[in-house]
Amino acid sequence: SPAKREETGDFETVPEVVGGVVAAKVIEQIEASKHRQLSRVLFGIGIRNVGKTVAEVIAKRFTSIAALEAATVEDLSNIDTVGPVIAQSVVDFLADDANREVLAQLGELGVNLTEDVSDLPDQTLAGLTFVLTGSLERHTRTEAENALKAFGAKASGSVSKKTSYVIAGANAGSKLTKARDLGIPVLDEEQRSEVEAMSSLILNEVNVKEIKFVSNEEGVLVKRVKPDFKKLGPKFGKIMKQLAASVAQMSQSDIIEFEKNGQFTFDIAGQQAVVTTDDVEIISEDIPGWLVANEGSLTTALDITVTEELKREGYARELVNRIQNIRKSKDFEITDKINVKISSDEHTDAAIEEYNEYISKQVLANSITISAIEAGDDVIELDMDEFKLNVIINKA
Repeated sequence: SPAKREETGDFETVPEVVGGVVAAKVIEQIEASKHRQLSRVLFGIGIRNVGKTVAEVIAKRFTSIAALEAATVEDLSNIDTVGPVIAQSVVDFLADDANREVLAQLGELGVNLTEDVSDLPDQTLAGLTFVLTGSLERHTRTEAENALKAFGAKASGSVSKKTSYVIAGANAGSKLTKARDLGIPVLDEEQRSEVEAMSSLILNEVNVKEIKFVSNEEGVLVKRVKPDFKKLGPKFGKIMKQLAASVAQMSQSDIIEFEKNGQFTFDIAGQQAVVTTDDVEIISEDIPGWLVANEGSLTTALDITVTEELKREGYARELVNRIQNIRKSKDFEITDKINVKISSDEHTDAAIEEYNEYISKQVLANSITISAIEAGDDVIELDMDEFKLNVIINKA
């Protein structure tokens, strides 16, 4: 009975035991809340007009509170689903000294103020605006728009000069017509799916920093059409000379339409001349500092200028790859933190200093330091082709 337990002292210990369990759970939940994503913080601190979805979009774009505090209204307004009103609300909130102080204190208390975007697709379509038109066979309109947004693109409902690409399904109407009038490249659904599916693989396989999809109005790629006189001569005889001149003078928007439709109709001295892509050769002009290749309607240009900045970033990425391989060879757990020491070298010192935070995050390092390293059992030599590095990697 309660009375008996009270006499023996057992009853008195019950509140203490229960209270201890409850307290432990509360502490556990508090600690867990510290490690949630930045998007949860942005949603929870009460920024006007910022709901859960918008908070997630903003957090994924900027990834840290420090980057977000440095953002302008224009930076935020360029994000799809945000717009100028929400952008102004965020900037005003973060410009307030009291709010910044609260965020600083949260950081000091161990609250996570970053967003993990490691599982997001590469933002290879960032900065591009797509318009969907017609009936899509493989996806619903919403699914297609969400897929584009996942790769950093903006999905718009209307065609304008700012549109980068139009994706046309079956029975496409006025939007497709307007796109062609403006010289905007038109992709079919299959092409878009291939671009989305293969972009990450292409980046990894050819070791390039980014893939940028450019539209005709950006003026990066310039094409010209070369008539095949052996094919056109027998067809058009007397008007061949005028036709060849018209073909050579085709505008970039005309060439885009030509490639898309497979044929183009010219009016030569009152006579209609239908020329197909089999009758000509479409050539991409060379661009200084680029290697250009063309196959059918697909043109690829590779920027071959390697700046010092790109070299440093390349070394940083290579170090991440090498350190990850060492982690595997040492049978470290995926969550194990490590400390890394790397020998000094003129090729990599600047890269390690500039990208220290990036490398640390990728390999779960508490510290990465440049040190003089003597030969020993723990030393691992990395052959970087042009030079060698000594590293020591231990669990933190």
